[in-house]
Amino acid sequence: KKKKNEQFILAMRNCINFINLGLHKYERIPTELIIAQAVLESNYGKSRFAKQGNNLFGIRTWNLKEKHMKPFNSKDTTFGVKSFETKCKCVKYYMQILNNHKAFSDFRRKRALMITTNRIDSLELVNYLSKFATDVDYVKKVKATILKLRNERVQNTNWGMQIFILPTR
Repeated sequence: KKKKNEQFILAMRNCINFINLGLHKYERIPTELIIAQAVLESNYGKSRFAKQGNNLFGIRTWNLKEKHMKPFNSKDTTFGVKSFETKCKCVKYYMQILNNHKAFSDFRRKRALMITTNRIDSLELVNYLSKFATDVDYVKKVKATILKLRNERVQNTNWGMQIFILPTR
C-alpha cells in the first residue's frame, strides 16, 4: 500500500514537471499543492473516478455530451464527473482551471505576489482554493494533507518532492 502511494506521488511529480516545462513561471502551480489535492480527492488514485475516468480531482462537467461518469446514487444529476484520456491530461486540465477560471483570480493574484517575492507557500495558497469543492472544510483538509505528505517525506528519504520548480524561460 505504502509503495503504491509513493509510486502515485512519483508519477504525479513527473507529470507536473512535464506540464510545467511548457508553462510560464506565473502559470505554474506548486507541485505539492497539486499532489495534496489529488491525494485527498482520489485517495492516491484509487477512487472510482480516478480508476475508471482518470479524474483525480472530482472535476465536474455540465455538458453531458462530454465523456463523463455519474456519481453513484445520483443518476439523475445535471452534471457528471469528467473523464480524461490519462491522469496527466486531468492534471493539465486542473491547472488550466486554476489559471483561467474567474473563481480562482485571488489564487492567481496571491501566487503572482509570492513569485515576485520569491517565497512560494503552498499552505498559504490553499486558502484561495475554497471554491474548488463544496466541502466547507476543504481548505483545512488540503492543508492537513500537505503537512501529512511533508511529514512522510521527512521520514522516507527515498523520494523527494520539489516544492515548486521554476525552470528558466
